[in-house]
Amino acid sequence: MRRFFLIAIFLFISFLCAAQQFIPGKVIGRIPEWDSSKLYQIQVGAFRTSQKADEAHYKLIMGGMIPSRESYLDLTRVMLRGIPANEVTHYLIKMKMSGFSEVIIREDPGIITISEKWEVNSPDREYSSFEFNHDKNYIVVENTHERRARFGAYNIPHRDIINLDALGTIKIKSYNETEISFSFTPINEPDREVDYSAVKAGAIPVSPELDLLSRTWRVVDCTEKEYIDDLIFISSSGTYFFTYPDGSTSRLSQWRWYDEKKEGFEYSHDNWEHYGRVKINELKSESFIFIDPGYSALIPGYSDIDLNLLYELVPANN
Repeated sequence: MRRFFLIAIFLFISFLCAAQQFIPGKVIGRIPEWDSSKLYQIQVGAFRTSQKADEAHYKLIMGGMIPSRESYLDLTRVMLRGIPANEVTHYLIKMKMSGFSEVIIREDPGIITISEKWEVNSPDREYSSFEFNHDKNYIVVENTHERRARFGAYNIPHRDIINLDALGTIKIKSYNETEISFSFTPINEPDREVDYSAVKAGAIPVSPELDLLSRTWRVVDCTEKEYIDDLIFISSSGTYFFTYPDGSTSRLSQWRWYDEKKEGFEYSHDNWEHYGRVKINELKSESFIFIDPGYSALIPGYSDIDLNLLYELVPANN
C-alpha cells in the first residue's frame, strides 16, 4: 500500500512538472481552483510605448485570444479579462505558445466586455440584430423597413446578463460558438420578457489593422465643423455607424477593406449599390485620421464626388 502511495505521488509530481513546461515560466499570482465561481484576468505586460503594447496585443490576437488594455500610471497594461477559473490554465498554455514567458494572474473585478453581432432569426421580433464592441457600446437594429438603429452603452454585471442603457436587459439562456438564445426585457416594461434566438454574424478576418479600427471613435476635428463630436462605431462584423453626440441615431452602414494593404476601406448605406472609399492617413490606438472623398446616391457603384473631408478622431472613451 505504501509503495502504491509513493508511486502515485511520483506520478503526480511528474505530471505537474510536465504541465509546467506548457505554461509561461514565470506566473505571478495563483492559478485558481478549477471550480471557483470567480472570473480572472491574465496580464502579459505593462508597456510605456504604444508600439510595445500594440505588439503584445497583436500576438494575443494571432494566438486566437481577445485582449484588452487599460491605463495604469504612465503604462498600458495588456491582458485577457473575464476568464472563468476552469479556463485559466488553458489560456496560460495559449500564451506560452504565443511567446509570453511571464504573466500575472488576478481576480477580475471590472466589467466584462464583448465584441459580437447576433442576427435574430425570429422574423416577428421587434429587433433584427444586437451588436456589441469592447468600448462598451451597443447597436440594436429595429426590425422595420427603415432599420432604425438604437445606440448606447452596455455593462455586464453577471456573465449571463447584459444591461443596455436606455433600452433594456438581456438574459442569456444558452450560448455556443454559432448560436444564442436569450430573453429581452424592455426598460419601460420591466414585467415583459420576450424570447429571442439568434446566430452569430460573420466577422472580418483578424488583423492588427482591424483590431485598431474596430471601436467607437469621436470626431475631434473635421473639414466640416458640424461633424465635430459625432461618434463613429466601426465593428469587426462590418458595421459602420455615425451617430450624434447625444447618442441619437444617424445612418447605419457597412464597411469592408478595399485591398489587402488595408490602407483604406469602403462603406455603403444601401448594401453596396452605391459606396464611398476612405483613405487612412493614420491609424493608432490613440488616433485615427482619414480622408473621405464623399458619397452620392446619384452615382451607382464607387462614388468619387471629391469632397475630400479630412477627419481626425480619438477613441470615444478617452
